[in-house]
Amino acid sequence: MTPPTTANVLNWIEHNVYRLPQVHSIDESKGNAEGEKFQCILADSKNHNVIEILQTRKHEDIWDYLGQFRNRKQVKVVFMDMTGGYRRLMKELLPEAKLVVDKYHYVRQIGFNWKTCLGYPRSLKWHIT
Repeated sequence: MTPPTTANVLNWIEHNVYRLPQVHSIDESKGNAEGEKFQCILADSKNHNVIEILQTRKHEDIWDYLGQFRNRKQVKVVFMDMTGGYRRLMKELLPEAKLVVDKYHYVRQIGFNWKTCLGYPRSLKWHIT
């Protein structure tokens, strides 16, 4: 099935979300929705379900989507990357949530720092043989 066909099928599926999960994830994904290079993925980390894929990662769009939920103060944990903008936004929108750096971004940052310590440029690709 082609990506446009998949998108059309997914648009037909009703997926109403009435409450935010207590354990939440936010990240971006490279794609091409309405001319935007990146989309924002919001997920229920505990149940491993995608809640929504926003067409942009703009803070206004994330604010509009998450701002509609009445249970925002009941979110306990948000897994995310280390982007400062997301951090500020999540602190405002989900004030009771603990912000946790997800494993992927944590390990990636350690790799970048090791390269720096060893004097290699960040752009160098590591190849394990």
